[in-house]
Amino acid sequence: RLRAARQMSQGDLAEALGVSRQSVSKWETNASVPYLDKLVKLSRLFGVTLDQLVTGEQSAASPESEPIPAAAPPSPPLRSRQRLAAIILLCMAFLMWLLLTARGQMDAVIRMMEEGRYCVDISNQLLAIDALIRKANADVLSNHLRTCVKDSIEHHEDSEKKLQEVEALLHKIAR
Repeated sequence: RLRAARQMSQGDLAEALGVSRQSVSKWETNASVPYLDKLVKLSRLFGVTLDQLVTGEQSAASPESEPIPAAAPPSPPLRSRQRLAAIILLCMAFLMWLLLTARGQMDAVIRMMEEGRYCVDISNQLLAIDALIRKANADVLSNHLRTCVKDSIEHHEDSEKKLQEVEALLHKIAR
């Protein structure tokens, strides 16, 4: 509760981030998660890294608080599902960055075509976009294997279904 530690209301935080108070409330109740740009603003506002903000593992001490003695025991590890959610959030943020980059390149291709640019230049730009989309897809699949499928196997929940889904995706990719 970085917000509460700094004695900020949900409205104060919402105003600082340019969002509604309801958005802050939803974030705090895990009904939704902030977009990457809001996470960056939150980390800067509270003076913590994105990793600390998302995982909650090493919350930064507020300036008013006393330093933690060296002999203090480490904070307990997050439950596996919370850690899984944090990993998924970070992976999705990276995926969002890849897709936004691809979208920017698509806009550039459209401008190039409107300007009547050289076909080989346009084709090279399209190949770069294709590589980004393939990378994004590979990252999504890798994340799915490391999180959803692994969790499903460990908890004996629909593991066969998850494996069949991955197999179907691999067949589509191989085509």
